[in-house]
Amino acid sequence: MPRFCWTAILVGVITLPACRHLASPAESQVSVDPPSLVVLVAIDQLRPDMLDRYDALFQSGLRRLLDEGYRFTNATHDHAETSTAPGHVTLATGVYPSRHGVVGNDWFELRDGSWGEVYSMEDPRAEILGHPEMPGRSPANIGRPGLPDWIAAANPGARVVSISQKDRAAIGLSATSNGHVYWLSATSGQFITSSFYASEYPTWVQRFNDEEMPRIYSDSVWVNTTPVEGHRLSRPDTSSYEFDGVHTFFPHRASDLVDLSDPSALN
Repeated sequence: MPRFCWTAILVGVITLPACRHLASPAESQVSVDPPSLVVLVAIDQLRPDMLDRYDALFQSGLRRLLDEGYRFTNATHDHAETSTAPGHVTLATGVYPSRHGVVGNDWFELRDGSWGEVYSMEDPRAEILGHPEMPGRSPANIGRPGLPDWIAAANPGARVVSISQKDRAAIGLSATSNGHVYWLSATSGQFITSSFYASEYPTWVQRFNDEEMPRIYSDSVWVNTTPVEGHRLSRPDTSSYEFDGVHTFFPHRASDLVDLSDPSALN
């Protein structure tokens, strides 16, 4: 259900040690207040050329970032496997997949003399809260600390929140930190987490699941509000090669993705 929530969001008190700036003696004497909030948004498949193609259509947040922020026009992923899990963990840790260990969404390992498939965020020991039937999830396969871990080490009072539709995106951006990490269950239609992160859901998460998610899945419809003059900038909305060919074009209805008649849905 990627069209009904952000791809990945990590919120916390963040500094960026990977972007080094050598300060002059004068600069080093200037007192700068540390940030109280930094937001990192990772958007899958947003190629840099799209920022130019759709420039005239951007408003609000993206418009402000493009007009007032910094933009690196020659930045690339230096690793070949750019799928969700290795990409997000690389963003969080600043090292190649060969060093942080998450080399794909899935891979094969030799265990106890036989080869088997490993999911990037699998962890049988980390039970999904409220859903013991679901496979466990945690950052057990992430071999390096990352930005959220450094935040917590520098400021024990800092709060790290990572939210995504996919577990591998939410967990990937949070590295190995034990913060507020939630992802969307495609079967239950709720935001979930595992016992690695908490022993129970906070009141605000439980309230959102109980009050907001049923409304979203019952009546939310996402229609295309792009100005007509912007339609020519994209390929046809009904391209057959996209995803499953069913849930790939407007309008998008949340109710198509979760069966509200199923007793396990929204529970």
